[in-house]
Amino acid sequence: MRGVAHGIALGLWLLSATLAEGASAEPAPGYLTLPAKAKFGATAYEAHGEIAFPIADREEPMTQQGRHWYIEWSLPGVSDELPGEQLWAAIEPSLRKGGWERLRLQGAEGTFRYRKGNVEAWLSMLSAVGSDMRLDLIERGAAALPFALPSPAAKPEKLDPGKDIPYLPPLPGATLADGAYTPEPFLAPTDANGEMAAVAPGSHRRLYGEPTGMSSLAFVAAYEPALKKAGWRVVHIARNAAGADIVAHYARQGRDIWARLHQGGGDMTFTVGVADGVDMGALLARDCRAPLHGALFDFNRATFKPEAETALIRAR
Repeated sequence: MRGVAHGIALGLWLLSATLAEGASAEPAPGYLTLPAKAKFGATAYEAHGEIAFPIADREEPMTQQGRHWYIEWSLPGVSDELPGEQLWAAIEPSLRKGGWERLRLQGAEGTFRYRKGNVEAWLSMLSAVGSDMRLDLIERGAAALPFALPSPAAKPEKLDPGKDIPYLPPLPGATLADGAYTPEPFLAPTDANGEMAAVAPGSHRRLYGEPTGMSSLAFVAAYEPALKKAGWRVVHIARNAAGADIVAHYARQGRDIWARLHQGGGDMTFTVGVADGVDMGALLARDCRAPLHGALFDFNRATFKPEAETALIRAR
């Protein structure tokens, strides 16, 4: 069990180290009562993140979501050769004095919880090398990202590479960095299993710098319900600590639009494949053939998927 628990804690450390790259720091909350001589190093912040906390006498860790701080810190003057018990003896009294309770302490790892008034926070600590410490702190709470998307219009929009896609704007605080159109078939996952298919003859891409404190969890929490409310069918979602992907399909008002939203590495990339608006008759007259993007079949069957309806209507 010791090896499993250590693996969990080390995983949290590596996850948090990833967050530290390019993330803007937010001051640590005042209820984080570390020893007075603690020296802070790299700090990263997510407006909404999640961490799995190992708990004593519990086989599975408890996952908590909310505001997330990752902090590297040290205790100057404390020997790196100090045994774990003595190291915690130098740290835990300050935490207890501030209202933290111990939930687990095993070797170089510790889990603590703080509850006062309307605030509940969870703390995971790991001794990297002696008194060089890493911590993840979650202040529990729901994602505070009220966000709405307009539905695509009945008539296909003209998309300007230098502007936002009208029905797929970025989150507040994001900055447009680049936009382009690619005249090649747009491939996207078409089901929850990630099966890829060509769904449009080309694609429009918008690249944004993500808002401060963005996390993959907050990205999905904002866009998944907003897409559904605007009439999209969310086809596929993949998310981990490094980023998130959402694929959605809009098939109302005669439209046939596929969108892939990606977040990670400090950026957000929106790619849209618009299959409607193609003049099938003109293509047939010119080339004697016309590709029918989006006419998707069930796997290993001669039956169309429900989302192929708009493509089949265009072919009439």
